[in-house]
Amino acid sequence: MTNPKSKLPAKLTPMKAMRLVEASKKLAGINFDRTRQMSPAERAAWSEARRGPGRPRKAPGEKAARVLVTLAPALLAAADGYAQREGISRAELIARGLLTVLAKDGGRRKTG
Repeated sequence: MTNPKSKLPAKLTPMKAMRLVEASKKLAGINFDRTRQMSPAERAAWSEARRGPGRPRKAPGEKAARVLVTLAPALLAAADGYAQREGISRAELIARGLLTVLAKDGGRRKTG
């Protein structure tokens, strides 16, 4: 009887599984007895290849920082509505607001 989720026999004992793996290695022509550890250069190339396509990595100074901010629910809803109407993200709206306040302040420090 076979398992409907796999093509392996339902009563596959560990010994049978080990024999099946060894047989598939022989069929594939793989000899794991002659393997070696990768050199640092090979490991770096392998890691890069495994990473696959995607966005390029940013330099440490360019990477955005995540910040947890607590807002009143009404303020958050208003901000989300405004951002949606303007076609920007919440993060972009908050960044624009901070830049506006900082530009208006002119770099002066207020003590309180």
